[in-house]
Amino acid sequence: MNHPLGILRSGPCAFVDERGTVAPSNADWTLRWWVAGEDRWHRPDVDAAVRERLIEDTPVVETAVRVPGGDAIGVAYAHASAGRPALAGRVANASPVPVAVAIIVGPATSIVVADSTIIVDGRDVIRLSRRPSATESAAGLDELLRRLPETSTMNRELTGYAAVVVPLPHTQAVSWQVLDTSETPASVPDPDQVVAGWIRHSEEGAQLSLPATEATAFARGRHLVALGVAPGASIVEVADHVAAAVRLGWFDAALDGTERLAIAQGGRGRIGDDESSTVAALDALASWRRAGIPFEGLEHLVGPVVSAARWLTRRLERLDGSERSAADDAIRGAAAFLSFMDQPAISKHLYAVTGDASEASHSTGSGASPRAVSGLIDALVTDDVGGLRLLDGWSVAWARAPIEASAVPTPWGTMSFALRWHGSRPALLWEVEPWIEVHRSEPSLRSVALDPSWQGSGWRGEALLAEAVLPTPVDESFS
Repeated sequence: MNHPLGILRSGPCAFVDERGTVAPSNADWTLRWWVAGEDRWHRPDVDAAVRERLIEDTPVVETAVRVPGGDAIGVAYAHASAGRPALAGRVANASPVPVAVAIIVGPATSIVVADSTIIVDGRDVIRLSRRPSATESAAGLDELLRRLPETSTMNRELTGYAAVVVPLPHTQAVSWQVLDTSETPASVPDPDQVVAGWIRHSEEGAQLSLPATEATAFARGRHLVALGVAPGASIVEVADHVAAAVRLGWFDAALDGTERLAIAQGGRGRIGDDESSTVAALDALASWRRAGIPFEGLEHLVGPVVSAARWLTRRLERLDGSERSAADDAIRGAAAFLSFMDQPAISKHLYAVTGDASEASHSTGSGASPRAVSGLIDALVTDDVGGLRLLDGWSVAWARAPIEASAVPTPWGTMSFALRWHGSRPALLWEVEPWIEVHRSEPSLRSVALDPSWQGSGWRGEALLAEAVLPTPVDESFS
């Protein structure tokens, strides 16, 4: 899996693969590292004893390779430099003996090494925190590996793949940063500072407390939403980011993408190339009903939503399975948006086309992505005709787990709730903080997946639901 690097709303400026190789988005070369232990050169890009993780689930990627007596640990991340993303990283020697680290750059036509500076094709500059002791280059990585053990001199001009070798004592690290030739070296925050910044941002907006697998997907996915999309991103990518940002309550982060979607709409209502892009875009545009913006502030979206929804309804018969389910959900979202915007006739028509929302399937998705963020939020809180539905995505796999949501935007206000268990009976405690500028009657509440017979109402309250069918706990006392 490739992990994107970047800063808030920058879009990805680089990707790190599952073995720590960094590929800048605007360059043809890559940066990787090898380490020479007492036995041999160790290569994270091919060796088996390699582990990788996202530190605290943020876009800070750590790659570790086993060497005699310990590990060599590389970290790659992006930080803000003059308002733009800049790449940085380091390789640390966590073994008890000295090692040598080779920073590998290429392929490139020209690689010039001067002191602790590497210039790639006359454009990009890599600055090292330590002065190298030797350099080597070759047309391919395997050939480079064969040459490295005999390398002991500094060659200034290199081509192909270049290895820049730095001696590294125990507990020491070599840092690197990537600049272009127009930049001056900037102070680089260490990885812990970057991680702390991402965590501070993640504390804003909607919060979910979920079982471990879903919690990890949500944490990683929301960082991807914060990262934003590249200028050339597809309509579906833009739409997924807009929808997730609105559901998280990051409304400012959704503005540019919303404008891109509206501009991309064709004369007959289609947004993008086909049904799938229109579904994603319609869901994103209609999601603004949750933002607590007065009627007047959303009028410019009525035309695009109506046009896209009508275009999509004419093509429903072409779709089946998950495509039809996603289209129905998007059209129902459009109906809810238009009801909020005082367009009852078209809203009623769209609801009639898709049927009862309680019959729709609700998927939390898989992995970490903006779409998974939207899916997980919708699995816990989504709006219904006249009210809210809670825990549509609940399944027996979440049995007896405490589930919570807070500050989730809805058309009525921000919803917070907690699910607790009294034996096999689930208890719900909820509170909706109304939007200041949007005046609506108190919402009704349902939890169809847990108790189809229950219906509540009010800005706050609690309820003990019917007994749920739960798996029998496993007795591990004899295991």
